[in-house]
Amino acid sequence: MEYSEEIQIILQDPDVNLNGRIMVSGFHSALGETGYIVLRHLTGQKDARPIGCIMSPLVPPHVFIGNEQLLMPIEIYEYGDRFILLFPRLQPHRAEWAPFTETVANWCVDMKFKEAVLLGGLDMQFAEGDDRYRTAYTSAFQETAKKFELPTLEEGRGIYGPLALLLANFKIRNFPALAILPYAERGRPDPRAASVAIEVFNQLYDLGIDTDELMADAEAIEQEIKQLLARQQERENDRGAGGMFV
Repeated sequence: MEYSEEIQIILQDPDVNLNGRIMVSGFHSALGETGYIVLRHLTGQKDARPIGCIMSPLVPPHVFIGNEQLLMPIEIYEYGDRFILLFPRLQPHRAEWAPFTETVANWCVDMKFKEAVLLGGLDMQFAEGDDRYRTAYTSAFQETAKKFELPTLEEGRGIYGPLALLLANFKIRNFPALAILPYAERGRPDPRAASVAIEVFNQLYDLGIDTDELMADAEAIEQEIKQLLARQQERENDRGAGGMFV
């Protein structure tokens, strides 16, 4: 498939076999920051190790320090022997949302990934009864969704931002992809919503990822995200672009 000449997926081992892997990703969002929080939690697990990154002309000009290593703004991790985590610590620039998501979708197809799981959020005000989450998925994922009786997004509701574009690109390519969308508080990080997403993830793949630490670190997570958003906004202002929330 064709790739953007400007969006580069760089792996430490370009010959790594990703056949049958499951790609997991999520983005910053005003709806609970769910995707970021879950990816932050997963990449902090002992079974996660960095294996590459994504670079582009508008990649956020920041690196971070973690575990005495340089951490990239958009990094790729191997998690155990089943999952590949695509972790945007900072949001791809709005001008690159389309080529970024197209490149990632093409990469997943070309590398013969099994499926993709995307993590986002829904506005808490639309929750009904005891609903904790909804899902959206491509036709190629429908059989699995029916098997687990996953509740789907209500008719008329929509998804916006890079997560929506990535899901659309997977649909076009008839690739199995699922978006897990817990109801979350708008305008602030919501670790509780992130823990719901992890519960669903555990159920789908028979995992036992613990969320106690995530809930205990709620205040630290909120401060970390505030700092990240401030840095992102500085970059957007420098380029005369709009805000970064999805």
